[in-house]
Amino acid sequence: MQIILPALVGAATALITILLRDVLLPRLNEARTKRKSEEEIYSEYVRPIALSLQDLMWRLDEIVNKPGRGAYLSQPAGSSNYAEYKRISTVYRLAVVIAWFRGFERELLTLRSVDIVDSDKLRMAMQDFRGVLADGKSVEIQRLEQVMDLLGVAHPEQTEKEELALRVENILDKTLGPQKSKGLRNLSTHDAEDCISKVLIEINTYVGSDSTQPEPHRSELKALIEILSIHQTWIYRDWQAAIGDAMLVETSSGSRRFDVMGFGEFEDFWLDQKPRWMDRLAELFINFDPGGDTLQDARRKQISDLLLTTSRLLVSLSDYDASVKMAMGPTIDKARSLIQ
Repeated sequence: MQIILPALVGAATALITILLRDVLLPRLNEARTKRKSEEEIYSEYVRPIALSLQDLMWRLDEIVNKPGRGAYLSQPAGSSNYAEYKRISTVYRLAVVIAWFRGFERELLTLRSVDIVDSDKLRMAMQDFRGVLADGKSVEIQRLEQVMDLLGVAHPEQTEKEELALRVENILDKTLGPQKSKGLRNLSTHDAEDCISKVLIEINTYVGSDSTQPEPHRSELKALIEILSIHQTWIYRDWQAAIGDAMLVETSSGSRRFDVMGFGEFEDFWLDQKPRWMDRLAELFINFDPGGDTLQDARRKQISDLLLTTSRLLVSLSDYDASVKMAMGPTIDKARSLIQ
């Protein structure tokens, strides 16, 4: 027994040593290396992301909070060189932010250890930013509420309201197709009335009431056409990915894999090659009146929400990285004031 015990201890020690040396330590080193790689990728992207957000924030603040300063967005194309530059550069600033997000996450996807979900404030803020561009639930509900208020129909509970708003949205999608952003105003009187009847039947069926007639009074018809014609522009997440990919330029030097197209190259791209999804991005700003009626143009609220989300993301970056706070003090102060 005295001989066997030391032998067992020695064998166990040898086995533990092998496990530590050949299994556990390599895995720990691999995890450490991947964490370091993620940190390096973040450090390479945080400044260009912050700078692009800074440029966008000041431009959106000009549009939203400086009466008359965003008038160039509502002016017709070719009205002046200045207005044309401001319109194109506004689209460019938003496209650059989308591109830096895309480049950052494409590099992170090369690291198997990184879970690209809303696991921290930064990624959650990036998802919020994308959501402002892509999600139209609030407009769907706003439109439904206006129709129900006009006709004196009681609102259902929030969950039911969201479902009914989506049903109305599907009717408009089917009726208007690619022209949906322009609403019912572009339809013939007959087609507009037919669409409205379908909407009212859907509401009546859902709420279980006969108070909503499928044939509205003439006095209500014009108001319903206006309500159902609220201008909206959504840049869906797949479109954002396509915009980002088009804006990215692969680099052959440096530790960062991607750079972003400069303004001069973008202007040529815009004028000569502008693809369909870049037109969709431009629709957020083109022919937009910053002082217009929010009830008639959902972009007013969308752009205001985009300014708020941009400001929040800048503050999150400054909290996350001291170098951003140090380099962009006045911008961060402005972003905090916009949040408040």
